[in-house]
Amino acid sequence: MTSFTRLAVVAGAAVICLGGPGAVAISPAGPVVSNGRAMQRPDGSGKVDVFYDLSGATNMTRVAVVFSSNGGVDYTIIPKTQWLSGDAGPVTAGGLNKQIVWDAGKDLPGVRYEQARAKVIALDSSEFVLLPGGVPLEMVAVPPGSFQMGANDNDIGWSNWDEFPAHMVTIGYGFQLGKFEVTQRQWVALMGSNPASGYGVGDNYPVYYVSWNDIRNTNGFLDKLNAHIASTGQGPATFRFPSESEWEYACRAGSQTRFCFGNSDCVADSCNACNLGDYAWFCWNGGGQTHVVGGKLPNALGLFDMHGNVLEWCEDWWHGSYTDAPADGSAWISPPDSYRVLRGGLWYNVDDAGRCRSACRDGHDPDYSSGSIGFRLVRTQ
Repeated sequence: MTSFTRLAVVAGAAVICLGGPGAVAISPAGPVVSNGRAMQRPDGSGKVDVFYDLSGATNMTRVAVVFSSNGGVDYTIIPKTQWLSGDAGPVTAGGLNKQIVWDAGKDLPGVRYEQARAKVIALDSSEFVLLPGGVPLEMVAVPPGSFQMGANDNDIGWSNWDEFPAHMVTIGYGFQLGKFEVTQRQWVALMGSNPASGYGVGDNYPVYYVSWNDIRNTNGFLDKLNAHIASTGQGPATFRFPSESEWEYACRAGSQTRFCFGNSDCVADSCNACNLGDYAWFCWNGGGQTHVVGGKLPNALGLFDMHGNVLEWCEDWWHGSYTDAPADGSAWISPPDSYRVLRGGLWYNVDDAGRCRSACRDGHDPDYSSGSIGFRLVRTQ
């Protein structure tokens, strides 16, 4: 039987910690967890009750719990979903004395922790998983649908030949896309060290200096992420790169304009002040470096930094036009090429605003890394 002989709780909305008197809220944004407490049932069942109060809940709020076995130094124990019940997962209403029940005796039979701690995490996300250390990776649901991919009349004066011919793509399945670009904190949680340096360093900056191969190869980020998801029972281990068409579909979010929010007042082939700055870090406001993810407005799906900040790797091999491109959302992987596709534009201070358009494409050698290239991930069910 699992025994928690010293069970305390740390409760948080990813930014709030309650370890005793004098709790400090670092940021009030989003749902707020407070008054957390936990106890193991004395009936020998091995079940652990975690109680918390929740305010600011919306119809997207999700709640998770993670445990520490060493007094809160590391949060590495992620309960398997099937052994959690109560107010975990989607929680649409706030209130007092919310309760999560963890059947620890069945999840981790025979394990004993002398200095257990619990952390409650509440986020406004349609879905998230917990990485090692209780680091959340937030996802946004993208519904099935059709769209015209590539340059159109709105892109005249901006487009390149590789953005043609415009063509209809029908994605007949829903998927989840990262709400933000993968951050340095998330990378370190799985890989152990931070490759980023020189262009913005911190937990919530996008990770960069990561090649396609660093992420995709055996024992790279994707392998480690999916292995972690499988071992912790957090649903299907199906994280991958987006296809180029999935990426553009999610970026456009129902629009057919230059940018997700409209055609903008930016001047083609220049780097000037314009309303793109409300949505993107790009050459005009980038300041020579990356920026903390989520600092600009999201698109209609709730995805941040789809324009600017860092370029993002896709699964596809590069092709010089869309002639014979897949029309079903799948990645274009045959015939192979020497470059992999990059999307989204970047902060880099010599590029024009047009590089951030929804239709704009880039590509590079899969072994290449730089201070302006990162990624975000797709999950399919």
